[in-house]
Amino acid sequence: MKHTAYRVFLLIAFLQVASCGGNPRDPDPNRFSRAIARFAEQDSAAVSLSVPVVFTGSSSIGGWDLDTFFPDLHPLNRGFGGSQISDVNYFVDRVVLKYRPSVVVFYAGENDIHAGKRPERVVADFRAFVDTVHAVLPDTDILYLPMKPSPSRLHLWPDMEAGNEQIETLCGNTPHLECLDTATPMLRSDGRPRPEIFGQDSLHMNSTGYTIWSDLVRPEVYRLLERSSVE
Repeated sequence: MKHTAYRVFLLIAFLQVASCGGNPRDPDPNRFSRAIARFAEQDSAAVSLSVPVVFTGSSSIGGWDLDTFFPDLHPLNRGFGGSQISDVNYFVDRVVLKYRPSVVVFYAGENDIHAGKRPERVVADFRAFVDTVHAVLPDTDILYLPMKPSPSRLHLWPDMEAGNEQIETLCGNTPHLECLDTATPMLRSDGRPRPEIFGQDSLHMNSTGYTIWSDLVRPEVYRLLERSSVE
């Protein structure tokens, strides 16, 4: 698939982001060329490239054992670790659009904040992703999973929370875009992260964390798939 849709909305994203100021440049997306090439190799062996549900984003998606947690849905995992939203946008035709999914589950932005990007920049980049997908697939539902409160990045949580709140507002005003609160269940009653759901690096989730996410995401994906089948 051509990059036409992406190029159009890249310009929109640039204009949106330029107004935010004080942000670092996007990293070179080609550092993920090998990962994207592996996706293409997997696709070459596939019988069909029409996939109802695609998960995409950073390592929190890439490390999710979707076959275990969603065995009946057969979703496609197109997450690549260390990515920022700008990287997902750059490869959007190869990690989302080519599969023409009915539902996209999206998680990214945490690495962006860690790299010094402001919440407004994260929101602008995510909006560019949404606009690009809906320009090609207007009826595809996008389910946004908020940036999570990782213990090792707790000092960045206020910025992540601000970005999450802005994206939640965007979701409330945008058709076929929804936000699912997977962040609050990861917090204790005192507002601090639950350490037992993270791995030794205090950044990535363990199986307990993924169980929490999966139990929340599964019914939402079913609901969106059912809605798309009757529209």
